[in-house]
Amino acid sequence: MKFALKITAISSLALVLAACGDTDDASVEAEADTVEMPADVALETVEEEPVEDLDADASNTSVAPATTANEAVVTERQIDRAEAAGTQAQDVAARAQAAAAAAARDTTDRVREEARDNAQDMQSAVNGSQAERVNR
Repeated sequence: MKFALKITAISSLALVLAACGDTDDASVEAEADTVEMPADVALETVEEEPVEDLDADASNTSVAPATTANEAVVTERQIDRAEAAGTQAQDVAARAQAAAAAAARDTTDRVREEARDNAQDMQSAVNGSQAERVNR
């Protein structure tokens, strides 16, 4: 009897708590119909549709001509500086490539010498052990 009373009390408590709960969910405020409404209201008076700009060309990368002689001189100086920086970068790259090639040659030569020395040491060890066998 006490067990049934406990279950009845727990279930009635659960129903009371469920009845007191709020059904509003935070995700309701972020649904598409509530988020897009302000944008729709703002665009209600717009009657024109967007059109493609036929003059726009993504491959057109030309620089606008200088409007004054002073701007032309500044642009010419910038071009000269950019070309000098490019030349300097090419020189640095060439020197780095030459240094890398020299280091690779040195490493290759050193590895070959070590391999030759190791091979000679191994041959000497083999010859020595063969001589010991013959002497026994």
